[in-house]
Amino acid sequence: MGGYILMRLGLMIPTLLGIILLNFALIQLAPGGPIESILAELENSGGGALDRISGGGGEVLGQGGVDGAYRGSRGLDQALIEDLERQYGLDQPPLVQLGAMIVNYFTFDFGTSFFKQRPVVELIWEKLPVSLTLGFWTLLISYAISIPLGI
Repeated sequence: MGGYILMRLGLMIPTLLGIILLNFALIQLAPGGPIESILAELENSGGGALDRISGGGGEVLGQGGVDGAYRGSRGLDQALIEDLERQYGLDQPPLVQLGAMIVNYFTFDFGTSFFKQRPVVELIWEKLPVSLTLGFWTLLISYAISIPLGI
């Protein structure tokens, strides 16, 4: 029995590494990313979502436009894009990015949230009591239903 438990615990590591590798590959193959998100937000700055949909007027000539062109058509400085890529480590080859990601995961360094601008570990600790409570009650209810049904 002890050998079986050790074998199952030993299989957790390759399974976890496989999940991390699959997750990394899917993220690399998906279009877009954090840089594109930041660039889109920077190019569309100057108003809320409704201003951009309804044409808030901030991008026409005389109100921020240059030579009659929209602000978004000017693009951003290539040095800014390269600086953002360097900041997030996206200027490195994919294998180096994968290695850094695995090291960060195993040292519980999950980085900073793009949306809340706070450390991800802090966000996890903040929501952990609710998650544990929901998990406990789900386990209790599922056993309360499944054991009588199994009998």
